[in-house]
Amino acid sequence: MTRAITLLLVFLCGTAAAHGPENRPDLGWRGPVSSFDPSTATTARTNAVQLDLDIDGRTIKLFVRDGEGNPVDVGIAEAKAFITSAGKTSWCILQPAGMNMLSGEGEFAREPATRIDISLRLPGRKPINQDFRPFR
Repeated sequence: MTRAITLLLVFLCGTAAAHGPENRPDLGWRGPVSSFDPSTATTARTNAVQLDLDIDGRTIKLFVRDGEGNPVDVGIAEAKAFITSAGKTSWCILQPAGMNMLSGEGEFAREPATRIDISLRLPGRKPINQDFRPFR
């Protein structure tokens, strides 16, 4: 009886060694793991961008800040303002005019129905679209 158990154990050990882990990297696909990573919450907050619009005569000024209120460098940013005012639609390009400011000249009437849609592209980020109603 002990011989039978010994032979069985030797057989099982031999098959376990034959089917054990191999010495090569696992290149198989694995599904995503669902877990909360607290660093992503901080990253999402710092990647958020806040836009503030200021109108001075015909000049449109756009100020860009990050999620914590710090100025964002807009030296190579691209921005357009689509202006809907008094039944007319026009657009202007906003050029960098300071560390976190873009500005441009636009045609619009100072009425509550005036709407300015901003399209902003910052390097390494998704395009940002936001509309403003500056005269309400």
